[in-house]
Amino acid sequence: MQTVTVLKPDGTMSYESQLKVGKRIRPALRETGCWTYTNGIYTMQTTRSNGEPVDIEDPIYRNRYRVERVDAQRMTLREDIKGGQSSSAKKMAPNYRLP
Repeated sequence: MQTVTVLKPDGTMSYESQLKVGKRIRPALRETGCWTYTNGIYTMQTTRSNGEPVDIEDPIYRNRYRVERVDAQRMTLREDIKGGQSSSAKKMAPNYRLP
């Protein structure tokens, strides 16, 4: 799976993912919403998924990560749940798009 998350200075975000199955690439999600970073916790709140409004009270649309490491080009984070999965994000050019 490949994802692109765009965090804007005004607190809005967009998230797009693609799922590769064999040689086929399928678009999985296109979400928009807002983001915050407070006390080492990065939170993404989805407000629209594939263009449709979501129930913002549904916890599936709120993702929280503990930031473990940040430098000029990369961020390492871990889901803020017991046994949460670790992932890393790489800074990309502002006009980057998934292939």
